[in-house]
Amino acid sequence: MLYKKYIINGIIMVLITTELFGFLIDKTPMCEVFTPQSLHENIDQMVFIVGNRKRVSTCSGVAWFHDNNYLATVNFEGGFICTYRFNKSEKQFIPLQIIHDSNDAKLVGADNIAVSDDGTLLAVSINRSQQVNVYSMNTETHLIDPVPMAIVKHKDPAVHGVRFSHDNNYVVCTTIRGANSVTIYKLEKDKETKKVNLTLVSNLKNRFKILKPKSLDFTQDDNYVAVVYATNVTTVKNLVTGVVAIYKFDKNTGIIEEKPISIYRNNREFVGGEDINFSPDDSCIFISEHARDRILVHEFDKIHGKIGKRIAELKNPEAKLSFPHGIKISSDGKYLAVANYGDDKCSIYGVDFLAGGSTLNLDDLSQLPSQ
Repeated sequence: MLYKKYIINGIIMVLITTELFGFLIDKTPMCEVFTPQSLHENIDQMVFIVGNRKRVSTCSGVAWFHDNNYLATVNFEGGFICTYRFNKSEKQFIPLQIIHDSNDAKLVGADNIAVSDDGTLLAVSINRSQQVNVYSMNTETHLIDPVPMAIVKHKDPAVHGVRFSHDNNYVVCTTIRGANSVTIYKLEKDKETKKVNLTLVSNLKNRFKILKPKSLDFTQDDNYVAVVYATNVTTVKNLVTGVVAIYKFDKNTGIIEEKPISIYRNNREFVGGEDINFSPDDSCIFISEHARDRILVHEFDKIHGKIGKRIAELKNPEAKLSFPHGIKISSDGKYLAVANYGDDKCSIYGVDFLAGGSTLNLDDLSQLPSQ
């Protein structure tokens, strides 16, 4: 259940409901940003069959940065990062920078991208070369240093998802081959040299057998981690159910508890996602469902760490999705960006949390703030 608090003549009144207050999401994209074909027109791209359709892996991940005025994307087959300036009044994206793959810093096979909350670091998970690249970002010019500050050579193959914790103390990634683990690295930055060091902290083992940990996200306080699991749909027909597991995260040790506190699975309605993202107020959770061309939005009960009912769904033909992969909602909750493998674009949808509330049960009224 959700609550909305009112103060009338000094008296606190609480309205409790099972619905989100005024959650709206556009059914059609407000704009679409296509990757310039000139960047990879001479590259031989691999074709896979997903959901009985042909797919080329192109625009794979997306991240907002610097007060949501800028957007970064990565391209799997092309091997490059693109950044754009967002003209909000005109709903246009102006190209800003392109960073290409190099021998030292591979970008071919880039699966996803993340930006630290302070806007100083950008991380890219590289599927084919088993590594995570971490780049420095300038908060004034909004440019990325093309030479990575750190390159983590990962033990397991096929690094897929990547996220910073909100306190900027950890980088966490998922892998979809080998041990299929979730790996946590401690992030430390030298104040004098500005160099970044990533130290392996722990691994969360995969307990879901044929399913793979595709991606993850933290709640705003870093107390919970959500991991979305699915099959590798290019090798296994995606007819089994997907899973979203909610785990407790210890910010002091950087360890994800081995046993999830809740598991969401729905055999008929959810076959597995590629990326997952909490809303800025943690009241709901977004999931990209790759094979079915859908974005799913569910309530999230933060008190008990459980995913609730579905409250919204983006689907075709209105949504114009094409193998949606990476997703990211802006920190102000106004825009959802979706990277599309199929037609090499990033789609932007308008979102409105008119009066979102924190998740609360009737038994939890004692936790309400006094003012």
